[in-house]
Parts: sequence; structure tokens; C-alpha cells
Amino acid sequence: MITLEHELHEERVAKQRQYVLANTRARWGFVGFGIALLVGVKLAGIVTISPWFILAFAASFAAANAGVRRLVERGAFQPWYAQLNLVVGCLLISAVLFAMGANGHVLYGAYVIAPLQAALYLERREAWGALIINLVAFTLVTALAQVVGHGWSWALYIQETLVLVFACVALVPMLVQIVDRLRTARGVLGEIERGDLTRQMESGAAHAATDELGFLGVSVNRTTAAIADIIREIGRQGGALAAMAGGLATAARELQTSSQSISSTTHQLSEGTERQRERVASSPGLRQPRNPVAHTRSARAAGAQARRGSRARKHVADEPDGAHGSRVRGGGRARPRIEGDRQTGGRHHADREPDRFAGAQRGD
Repeated sequence: MITLEHELHEERVAKQRQYVLANTRARWGFVGFGIALLVGVKLAGIVTISPWFILAFAASFAAANAGVRRLVERGAFQPWYAQLNLVVGCLLISAVLFAMGANGHVLYGAYVIAPLQAALYLERREAWGALIINLVAFTLVTALAQVVGHGWSWALYIQETLVLVFACVALVPMLVQIVDRLRTARGVLGEIERGDLTRQMESGAAHAATDELGFLGVSVNRTTAAIADIIREIGRQGGALAAMAGGLATAARELQTSSQSISSTTHQLSEGTERQRERVASSPGLRQPRNPVAHTRSARAAGAQARRGSRARKHVADEPDGAHGSRVRGGGRARPRIEGDRQTGGRHHADREPDRFAGAQRGD
């Protein structure tokens, strides 16, 4: 797993590489401007400059700039590539100052460009290193100008050197501080990006919100605290939902148990009913008639017929012998009549039984 320190180191190396590449692209403009300046000064007759010097200046610095760019693009970036780039830029400025003759030292302010760029795009060490390289180059150019008789005095050199030092002392720490605070904010945001919401900008880095970077630190701290509160609230609600889900699961299990118990009881009742039905069907004494209405009708008709036969026998027994004899003699005619009355009475009684049963069902 790649650590945050390794990631920041890779970003720093990538930034240095981009700085060197950007300087090599911009230096083409400086080389062209230097050539145009030397040619203009020569044509104006301000300073006598040899054409061979201008040609050597253009060829050497064009080759040096192309070599540095190719060196950076071809392989892995090395920290000393940035120092080499500073040396090339410092030599270019020194060559232009030397070619300008006796008044060339007035352009010494160009030496402050490299330290400020290093402070902004690199680190504090590279910024002070660039200042030292430029002061050394300025010293060498001053000594060479003294040798060739350009009239540069060491007193003027000291004054201009002090101006360079004071300017860098005032500007380099400010730029380095801005870069450091931005780097600190980048580190805190990197930790937050990895999920550590407890990280915050330190009060010293925030500088009590006295500038824009201080307000940025305060905003980062407030944003981190707000995100942490939101995550804690989400966790609390998640716990409540988990507890509710557990209660619902328990209720569902209880409901399932009750349903199974009801199903088992219903099954037992069904089996008991089926056994009772089979038991009733298998017992002859407990069988019910297939048609209760017809059975009731037959029983009532048989009882009515038995009562009529009893009355008829009683009536015959009470009559005189002569009448009985005549009835006996006429039995051939009387018996069919009695049988006919029995059949008629039976049919009349049978016809009235359905009416009584229907009336009983309607509640008449």
C-alpha cells in the first residue's frame, strides 16, 4: 500500500520535473531576447559587441537548453537536474550582463528571478541555493569585467549584492511559507481523502484566519467536522434501523411459529373429523337413512293404515249377526271396497305429508 509520504514525495518530484521543463520552454524566449538585445545594442552603437560573441552566445545556450530538456525527458528525474537548470539560467544572465559592457551591472536585478521561482515551485533549500549560485556568478562576472576594463567597481558590486540579498530575504521566506502552508493543507486533505476525518489544520498553519490561506485552513477544519458529524449521524440511524430490523425479524419468527401451530391444530382437527366420519360410516346401528322424509312418510302411512284397520274390525264386531252375515255373503263386494278405501286413504295421506313437511320447513 502506497503511504501518504511516498505519494507526496512523488508529487514533489513531479512538480520539480514540470518546473524544469517549464523553465526550458521559457528559456527559449530568454535566449531569443538576449540575442535581440545584443544585436540591438551593437547596431545602436551603445556597446561594441563582436558578432562571434553573439553567435557563440546563441549556439551555446541553445545547445545547453536543449540538452537539459532532453536529459529531463529521457530518463527518471534526478534532484540535481533542478540545480543544473538554475546554473544554465544564471550563466545566461551573466553572459548578457558581461556583453553590455560598463553599464551591464545595472541589469543585476535579473538575478532575483531564479531564487523567487525556486521558492515558489521548489523548496526553501533550492531557493537559497539559487541565490548563492547567482551571487557567485555575479561575483565572477564582476571580476572578469574588472580584468577586461569594463569599469565595474567592487563598491558598486557590494551595494547591488546587498540589494539582491535583502530582496531575497524579504520575498523568499514569504513564498516558501505560502508553499509550505499549501503543502500542509494538501497533506491534511490527503489524510481526509483516505478516510481519516479526525485530521485538521493546525492553528499555526491557519494563522488565525488573517489571510486567504488562513481562511482556507478554517474552512477545511469546518468541512471535516461537518462531514464527521454527518457520518456519525448516519451511523446512529444505521444502528436504529438495524435494531428495528431485528425486532421485525423476531416478530416475523413469532408469527411464523403461530401460523405453524394453527396449521398443526387444523390438521389434527381435520384428521379427527375424518376418523369420526369413517367410524360412523362403519357402524350399522349409527347409519342414517338415505331419505329421512320418505322414511317419515312411510312410517306415518303405516300407522294410519293400522288405525283404520283397527276401527274397521271393531265396527264389524259390534254389528248384529244378520248384518254380519249379509256382509259376509256380500263380502265379495265389500272387501274390494274396503281395499279401495284403504288405497284412497293411503294416497290421500301420502299426498298430504309433503305439504306438512314443506309447511314445517317454511315455519307455517
